[in-house]
Amino acid sequence: MYKTVIAEGIPGAGKTVFAEELGEALTRQRREVGQRAETLFIAEADEKQGNPYLKDYYSDMSRWAFTMQCQLLARRFRAHLSAQYHVMSERGDGVLDRSYFGDVAFAKVQRDLGFMSEREYETYKLLYHGMTSFVLYPNLCVFLDVSIDTSMERISRRMMDQHGRTCEQRITEDYLAAVRDATLVVIDALDRHGTKILRVYWDEDLSTPPQRRPFIDSVAQTIINHVSRREFADIHDRLV
Repeated sequence: MYKTVIAEGIPGAGKTVFAEELGEALTRQRREVGQRAETLFIAEADEKQGNPYLKDYYSDMSRWAFTMQCQLLARRFRAHLSAQYHVMSERGDGVLDRSYFGDVAFAKVQRDLGFMSEREYETYKLLYHGMTSFVLYPNLCVFLDVSIDTSMERISRRMMDQHGRTCEQRITEDYLAAVRDATLVVIDALDRHGTKILRVYWDEDLSTPPQRRPFIDSVAQTIINHVSRREFADIHDRLV
């Protein structure tokens, strides 16, 4: 059985690289046992692709928080449906770098920090509830657990290495802590509804693919071997 897998974690956790290499490992391991599988990997939206509001948001958070969050919700909804269809069509596994479910953690933080009004937050919830009727729970969630210090260090490093990421200098330790707390609430809800949670402690600086490969291969094998503990309930459950 192919699986829908989501990767969650605070900004700077290393989700994109981990999720992409996890997708490659799933394809490789399934082919090694004779399965003609092609993992679908969908990266998180950034300012170059899928999130045209990111720079605007960091320049004026109160003005753009709601607009950006609705844009991201729609993108993540479409991504989840694509992965879900890929899996149900038996083409292979689907791996999502950040998920439709995890989007609510960011919306809640925007509201709690005052960047999104209560009225806007209620509108966001209305949109989310309407979309949720089409979305199945993922089979597994890989939570990359890193310290706030590690996250800040990695964000600083990628601002220097990647053109266009300097807007992230507005990210603070308090913001990351709030996102982490809200993400843990989402993960707890997923766990209660049958999604297998794989908590990966990812503070260690494994900077090259060869360094990461043994561990990512072991996660891929765990995913392939996983059997849902709620086989039929998975089909019906919704997060509302």
